[in-house]
Amino acid sequence: MINRMTWYMTVILFLSAMSSGCVGVYEEYYYPNECVYTESGEIDRDLLLLSDKTELTMGGDVERDAKKLMENGYIQLGYSSFEAFDHRSNRKDYALLQGRKLGARFVYFYKKYLTSVDQKRPIPLIQPGGTISIPTVNETKNRFSFVATYWARIRNPHLGTFVRDLNDEERVELERNRGVVVRIVIKNTIAYVNDILPGDVLIRINGDTIGGCESYGKLVKKYRKREVNLEILRKGKTVKKKIRLDY
Repeated sequence: MINRMTWYMTVILFLSAMSSGCVGVYEEYYYPNECVYTESGEIDRDLLLLSDKTELTMGGDVERDAKKLMENGYIQLGYSSFEAFDHRSNRKDYALLQGRKLGARFVYFYKKYLTSVDQKRPIPLIQPGGTISIPTVNETKNRFSFVATYWARIRNPHLGTFVRDLNDEERVELERNRGVVVRIVIKNTIAYVNDILPGDVLIRINGDTIGGCESYGKLVKKYRKREVNLEILRKGKTVKKKIRLDY
């Protein structure tokens, strides 16, 4: 006859097998933002201020939340994303633990219902005489998408803009290949107080042509602590601004 300890261990092993794959899921399905990591795979501490206090917020709209955070000087360290049935290991608490491990200041958590699935769930039972049977019961399980985004403050926002390269449509419209489009202006930065706006196309700094995102970053660093002439395309017109890159 099977003894109580053997029964207990059998059930524990069974339940562990059933729940395997959920533990550490926010780490397993973490996708880093390569822009904030060094070549050695570490978060760039010269770029970011990592935090020992991580706060979790239930997100609303992913794009709107990201815009708000970026306007306030935060950048995404990365995100976790997966689809799964509801399970205690998918709870937002585990997203918070991943955020703490990364040194994030904020974790934004999103959970969205996808579908329902009818399944048979096995229930191990011990029968008279010590045999084990595993009957099943019908149950409906809900499947969700889980997303967590992790954010840290930028140590030095330089000019104070998030930019991108021109897309193909903009190249045709502007009849130029070079320049960067301002996506977001960080509040209370050089760009903000000098009225640089989202949608502006930055084309030159002190006569040096901005080829793309990489050259833009290099030029901003080149003219640090200096007064510069910034040329902008805005609604088909060229706007010139004299600003000082005191950061």
